[in-house]
Order: sequence, then C-alpha cells, then structure tokens
Amino acid sequence: MEAQLLMIVGASQRQLQQRSDLEVPMETAQLVDGVYLRTLDTGSTIDVETRSRRYRIEYLEGDRIRISGHPRWCPAPTLARLWGSRGSSDGFVEGYIGCQMRLVFERLDDCIPVTTSEVTDVRVIERH
Repeated sequence: MEAQLLMIVGASQRQLQQRSDLEVPMETAQLVDGVYLRTLDTGSTIDVETRSRRYRIEYLEGDRIRISGHPRWCPAPTLARLWGSRGSSDGFVEGYIGCQMRLVFERLDDCIPVTTSEVTDVRVIERH
C-alpha cells in the first residue's frame, strides 16, 4: 500500500506526516500566522485555537462563514458574518483571522457580535 503524505506547512515549515490509509482523502493543513478570507476558496476550513476554545470555520463566500466551537454562541455549525480581528492596541483588520488577535464575528440569526479570546493557532485545511 502506498503512503500518502499529509504536509503541514506554514510560517516556518512545521512538520511532515505519512498517511497509509488510501481511503481517506488527502488533506493539506497550512499552519499560518493569519489568513484573509478573500484568499480562500469556497468550502475551505479554518481551525482556530484561542486561549480558551477551539473553533471550526467553514468559509462560504464574501464575509459569510459557518462557525462552531463555543458552547453558548455556536455549539453547532452556525451561519455568521466574519468581521475580522481586533488587535491589542485597538487596531482592527477587516476580513482577517490572525494570531495574537481576537476574532470578531456576528451570528446571522440574531446579529449578536461575538469577540473571542486571543487566537493562538490558525490552520487552513483544504481537501484534495
């Protein structure tokens, strides 16, 4: 059985792992310092780890996402608008998810804005 490779790359080429299960689709996970939504393909998945939670975000289009990971605000995949990320010095970057910043999104069903704790890890996942 041939081995498939799962490459995890990012700001500093992190790690290379082997996968031997041919029935599992190959995934490429890119560990990055941050990502602009506009650079993603529709359907891309972003795993975001903050100081207190782990979020899974599916990019839909424009500023629209489906997000889960918070027991109160998005316990199941929830349609939302990603506003961007807020820095520690009152800076704000629209449409961006970045490490050492706080993610800001708004649930579409009730328009309540949510600000996360500081982002510690961002991984962009694409299936091939």
